[in-house]
Amino acid sequence: MNVLGYATSPREIVALLEKRRYALGIKQLDLDAVAGLADGHCGKIACGTKPIGHISLPNLLAALGLKLAVIADDTALPRQTRALIGSSRGKPRCATIPAPAAIPAPAPSQPIPDALDLAA
Repeated sequence: MNVLGYATSPREIVALLEKRRYALGIKQLDLDAVAGLADGHCGKIACGTKPIGHISLPNLLAALGLKLAVIADDTALPRQTRALIGSSRGKPRCATIPAPAAIPAPAPSQPIPDALDLAA
C-alpha cells in the first residue's frame, strides 16, 4: 500500500483518481464500465461538468483499487477553530460511529507527489 497524494477538495480527489487511471493505463469509458457508471461519466467528472457524487466516488475508488483516508492535521486548524476546542459540553447529536481500527500510514519510499501534478 502506498500514498498516491493528498487532497483537500473534491477537485483534488478527482485529480488523484485521474492520476491513478493514467498510471494504470485505463480508458475513461472502460473505467465507466468497470465502475458501473454511465458511458462518459468519468470524462464529465474529470473535466468538471459533473461533480463526483456519493455513488460515483465509492465505485471509482473500488474500480481503481483505492481507499480514502481522512488525516487529522492539527497544525492546519484555523485560529477560529482552535479557539473552539473543548467548547462542546453535550453529547453528539448523531449516533456515534465506532472508530475503525487504526491503520498506520505507510512510510513513503519517495517524496509524495503533489495532488495536482498529473505529469509525475
